[in-house]
Amino acid sequence: MLTFRIFEEHDITRELDEKIREGLCRCFPKDAQYFSKHRGWKGSFPSWTAVGFDKAGQPAAHAGIIERDIQIDRHPVKALGIQNVYVLPEYRGRSLTSLLMECIIDEGMRRGIEIGLLFCRPHIEKVYTGTGWRKAEVQKIIAEGLKGESAERKLLHDALYWHPLLSETEPSGTVNLMGPDW
Repeated sequence: MLTFRIFEEHDITRELDEKIREGLCRCFPKDAQYFSKHRGWKGSFPSWTAVGFDKAGQPAAHAGIIERDIQIDRHPVKALGIQNVYVLPEYRGRSLTSLLMECIIDEGMRRGIEIGLLFCRPHIEKVYTGTGWRKAEVQKIIAEGLKGESAERKLLHDALYWHPLLSETEPSGTVNLMGPDW
């Protein structure tokens, strides 16, 4: 079993950062060149981080959390975005993603966050739907591009999923991430 902890970004040590990036490189080898230098994704970096440690004190599971005020149909919503979720291969099949998500949802509620969002590819959607995430039926997603311009974020190989925290209102219409996607 893992021990889960929440870290504010300023509490992530250089050593922990390096170990997390090593895990990201192992779990996402196609993006290893990027993850060897960064834990964020495309200009969006975590506000806080959830880590599952094994008995030896090494990170075996991880998720970066972006905490941000977004807009859903022009209404302000306090949201968390989940990025770069991994469980090391040798720890898979033990429902650790469920425990990681539970830790994140509990912390998000403690922080007064209304809704959780994540982008998910079809081959792993059952991992998230099994932990209460629901596919969002939205018309459009707006995000900042790498140059800071607002643009529609197309869902080509993934879908947007949501989880209620302090609000049960399902996102619909236009979701403006008010920054880069995650």
